[in-house]
Amino acid sequence: MNQPDTILTCSRHFILRFLSILFFIQLPLVAAVSEYLDFEPPDSSLDTGLRILENNKTYTREAYQDAYASAAIVSSTSRDGTRSLQVTHNSNSGTDKDRMEWNWHNWNPGGTYWSGFGFGFDPGMEAPVASSGDCLMHQWKNQQAGYTASLMLLNKTNKSDPLELRVKLGYGPTEAQRAYHYIDPGYVFTRGQWYDVVVNYKITCSGANDSFFKVWINGTLVVNFSGNIGIVERATTTGQHKFGLYRGQQPRYMRIYHDAMRRGASFEEVNPASYEDSGSNYTLHPSADAYVRGGDYAGINYGIATALDVKGSSNLSVCRRSFLRWSLGSYSGTASSAQLRLTVTSVETGVSTTTPAAIKVYAVSYDTWVESGTGSITWNNQPALGTQIGSVSVTGPGTYDVPMTSHVNSVLSGDKIMSLAIGQDTGVNKLVTCGSRENSLANRPTLTLTGVSGP
Repeated sequence: MNQPDTILTCSRHFILRFLSILFFIQLPLVAAVSEYLDFEPPDSSLDTGLRILENNKTYTREAYQDAYASAAIVSSTSRDGTRSLQVTHNSNSGTDKDRMEWNWHNWNPGGTYWSGFGFGFDPGMEAPVASSGDCLMHQWKNQQAGYTASLMLLNKTNKSDPLELRVKLGYGPTEAQRAYHYIDPGYVFTRGQWYDVVVNYKITCSGANDSFFKVWINGTLVVNFSGNIGIVERATTTGQHKFGLYRGQQPRYMRIYHDAMRRGASFEEVNPASYEDSGSNYTLHPSADAYVRGGDYAGINYGIATALDVKGSSNLSVCRRSFLRWSLGSYSGTASSAQLRLTVTSVETGVSTTTPAAIKVYAVSYDTWVESGTGSITWNNQPALGTQIGSVSVTGPGTYDVPMTSHVNSVLSGDKIMSLAIGQDTGVNKLVTCGSRENSLANRPTLTLTGVSGP
């Protein structure tokens, strides 16, 4: 039996992460994660019927051809924490599909949903065979036969061929008139690695082009479909999001791992790549951030910029201030340590002052400012600055930390929404540019919490 020696093991975290600004997609504000599966002890297990028991819920297994399929919660690899769900189909196959899958949650036609999950392929995973049925990892189903949407592998000729993503979307006025959209984005998976997947979808079953299905893998949007999804006669039928491994008549050895599964209201909430912790340490990216600029630019919003600019000057047109917000609704307890980290990507040169550019961090009590879009934050409507929490002296590009344990604990004991502002005194007059949450992962702001309980 193959062992996942090379699968990249990661620990949990709650880094709130954004997608590429190339697509200019505005995400909703963050709330608490509505449901998660992480297969961690002591509250997660498989019973004798291979039902998953976690968080006082039971996730029912469906299976056919049990002689060829098996499942276990294993500690040999994980995307999040110490364990994951391993699903295996051996190299034999019966005369029917080999299916080992679980009902995760329901969805309603016309609703908009966000789901995130990690999965990894065993190093010995064999590619599915052409014309021998499908190989699915996740499916969204609301009919008795077939499926409305699925993430699957593209069928190949040789078992050593690359594992390549395929998305299959069903549509049609009736079950008998079903047709399919096949989307082959050319995304190739590497055996022995974990992948972080986010899916945002709306399936209307209306017969009109009013559905969408979007898939991000490791932070990159690889599928962005809009059009007709779903069977019209199923428009009032509740659907299920299922996961596991559904193999057609595939004489192939297949093993997949599932972990870090979350549902919520935004990309940041459900993205597995956003969750990292060691014990009770959590590192979070902001759920929203933006800078504002005064003077001639006072009415402009910079919410989707990759930068957070800060500059103090008597000339309002060059003044900038930055605002950040975190949702701490999924965390409880008292932090023994809390620290803001800013990554400075550039510091203005050629200005009169040669002293380090001090920037200050302030509390902001108004938490409902809008990052971008209708009613978004500008210099003209920016929230008032509250108490100064800390400051740093910026000498050049690099990372700068601001302790804020007391302030974070006050937020954790209150509404659990934390807004901050970053400013600079007028006399400093030196532009400091930090990475925003739209920047590359290494440059994004973070808030690190120690000693709290989280997802």
